[in-house]
Amino acid sequence: MIERGMAFASARQMPSSTGLWLRPASACTLAMVLAGCGSGDGGGNEDGGGGSTGTSPDTTTGTTNPTTTASVGTTGGPICGWESGPCCDGSAPCMDDGFVCIEGTCAPPRAFGEPCTEDTHCSSNLCLDSGHCSQACTTEGDCPPAPEWSCATLDGYPSLMCQCTSSGPDACDGHDNDCDGTVDDGATCEEPGFTCQAGACACAPSNWCDGVCKDLASDPENCGACGAVCDASATCVGGHCLTTLASGQDKPADLVLRGGSIYWTNNPEGTIRSVSIDGGVPVTLASNQLHPTHLTIDATHVYWTTGGDLQNGPGSVMKVPLEGGAPITLATPTLPWAIAVDATHVYWTGSDPNAAVLELPLDGGATTTLAGAPSSPWALTVDDSGVYWTEYGGVRKVAKAGGTVTTLVEVDIMQVDDIATDATTVYFTTHSAVMKVAKAGGAVTTLAEQGFPRGIAVDASHVYWADQDNGFIFRVPLDGGSIDTVASDQFAPFDVVVDATSVYWNTFSGNIMKASK
Repeated sequence: MIERGMAFASARQMPSSTGLWLRPASACTLAMVLAGCGSGDGGGNEDGGGGSTGTSPDTTTGTTNPTTTASVGTTGGPICGWESGPCCDGSAPCMDDGFVCIEGTCAPPRAFGEPCTEDTHCSSNLCLDSGHCSQACTTEGDCPPAPEWSCATLDGYPSLMCQCTSSGPDACDGHDNDCDGTVDDGATCEEPGFTCQAGACACAPSNWCDGVCKDLASDPENCGACGAVCDASATCVGGHCLTTLASGQDKPADLVLRGGSIYWTNNPEGTIRSVSIDGGVPVTLASNQLHPTHLTIDATHVYWTTGGDLQNGPGSVMKVPLEGGAPITLATPTLPWAIAVDATHVYWTGSDPNAAVLELPLDGGATTTLAGAPSSPWALTVDDSGVYWTEYGGVRKVAKAGGTVTTLVEVDIMQVDDIATDATTVYFTTHSAVMKVAKAGGAVTTLAEQGFPRGIAVDASHVYWADQDNGFIFRVPLDGGSIDTVASDQFAPFDVVVDATSVYWNTFSGNIMKASK
């Protein structure tokens, strides 16, 4: 586990006692932590007495939603609010007008075709035996076009209702076989490359390769496109050639890429390692490091920070030649974290209680503070003229010569995490979105809304990130648009880097992965 101080851990996503990277429930100062901040009680009481207001976690976005309770409802119990969690049970009515109690949570009634278990869950007040909401009708044409559906009177209901008798899962036949209100929903075809189109299985136009229908999602000889061949060690998954470059690593925490090799830190084990982007045996460049986390690279050296702890002393800023050798200590600051490098200097962020953005020459020397007292600085990057970083509440920049800190983004409720730049734009992740802003400042654009996006990378056409909670690697065009899945079923992916042809990431389970773009 990386130990970086109680105040820092409360405001950052840190490894748990099992090593999993966790996000905090709230931003807590040290004093607040000692007083119980982040304990999960939301600041309210359990029985709802006294009319308390607290927060409850939203597992979809990683943010918090207001929870309102009153001491006595119209039936003598607590009154529940929107997204307030499991607090309504039939005896406690929902305070929001028109909301109903569904599985213990107040929510809007559901529309035609949506799942239900009781009539009260549906806006039509009719839940079919198939477990889906129905709707009123006057003719058969008001219901889905399938023999399973009819428009008829149902005992106990005053008007005609769409009724359905399920014949099983949807087949590719133009019918709503499973009674969920959608025709051919989820229907598949057995023939490789064939998809369900207008009620019949047919080869998608893009899947015709030399007159033969191919499944571009899984065919290693035609992976993602006709003639795109995966390496012998790769598998074709979702139209991307997927390769495991290294496995069995000890919770790898950060990645960099240069000269045909990829480098990473094994945090609990205390090593810096590399492997060829074509695979092979990993090489250990440095060992016996105390919680190495973030790293960066130039033409001759790999640089990293070590976290340090209360028992073993402060952290350090380190470097080692690309081919390995004796590690060199450049500085021993208190709790260093993110790190970046240019042609002349190393830059890093220091954490609480001495939060700052600092620099020193590549070969060591005097340390210069570029920006003092940021709020829990996290990720860091540099360009020809400036240093950019994320912290709790925003994205900032300062000139390499120091001076006034400029705020590019001010965020009130979202933790800002990782950062990447191109020639004109800063891209960053928060606890609920992938966003961008011009280096000169201005309007902030949301490129994607996600449960908890992490490591971010950018190339000439796309932004890439890891969905740590759900195990995906995604990408989206630089100007926004359709989100493409690069990989799925990854165990807690954390960091992402890219080159001209491939995407690379690490997983909590100890894999260094590669996928074709």
